[in-house]
Amino acid sequence: MTTRITQNMLTSRSMLNLRRRLEEFQQAQGRLATGKRMLRPSDDVAGMARALRTRSAIAGRQQDQLHAEDADRWISLADSKLQGVTNALQRARELAIVGANPNGQTDRDAIAAELTQLRDEILGLANSESEGRRVFGGNIAGVAVTNIAGVWTYTGDNGVTMRRLSESTQVQINVLAGDVFGFSGGTDVFTALDNLIADIQSDNNAGIQAGLTEMETQLGTVLAGLGRLGAAGRRVEVALADQFEDLNLLEIQLSNVESVDLAEAAMEFQLQETAYQAALAATSRALQPSLVDFLG
Repeated sequence: MTTRITQNMLTSRSMLNLRRRLEEFQQAQGRLATGKRMLRPSDDVAGMARALRTRSAIAGRQQDQLHAEDADRWISLADSKLQGVTNALQRARELAIVGANPNGQTDRDAIAAELTQLRDEILGLANSESEGRRVFGGNIAGVAVTNIAGVWTYTGDNGVTMRRLSESTQVQINVLAGDVFGFSGGTDVFTALDNLIADIQSDNNAGIQAGLTEMETQLGTVLAGLGRLGAAGRRVEVALADQFEDLNLLEIQLSNVESVDLAEAAMEFQLQETAYQAALAATSRALQPSLVDFLG
């Protein structure tokens, strides 16, 4: 059976081929313009799925990076405040040594006044605040340390602040005033300073010697807190380095899935442009003859 080729069939096939060439030309143009290998999911279903998984992994690591950067800021802040406490306690220790030597009442009053200033300085550091939260107060918004009816009291809670560094790793980024200022056991630093001030004013040498020992104890407690912050800070630094490396690798992986080689894309664009122009020329020649051309 012979198939009769009609003008409509010839026109439909020519237009179909032309449309296919135009689509391929437009796709090549889109890949060159965007630098992307996949302009829609149907271009590469498996590749698009890999790209979505990689983008999800990138978003997760970026969120971890934000948490780690916040942890680094919080640890640095707490470290800075405790460094200030350390300096104040070292000065208090020096004053206690001076106070243990024979001094006149005027000198003793001057030493006591400076110790009072140091106590108030440490109190301000203990009640440091950041973004509505006390640095050493756990999860409360109010002051961490206050004097209630003549008794120095830790008024914070035992709230622990954690930050996620990876899917399987978290780190504690805070220390509590109850721990680093001596409230958890023994004498707190504020009571110790008050006792030292009173002993210096009254020239109680035995009390001053005991106060000097207490200053060394309090200094050791603060240094222990600094040590915990330092350990947490090192973990955060390592995590930030790992996150940076992971993000670089994921970006490369995503680029390998999504991006095109620009030189190849440019060559493909030229080939598709040439093919489309050839299809236009062939179609114009194929559709040119008509019955009118043979009548006359």
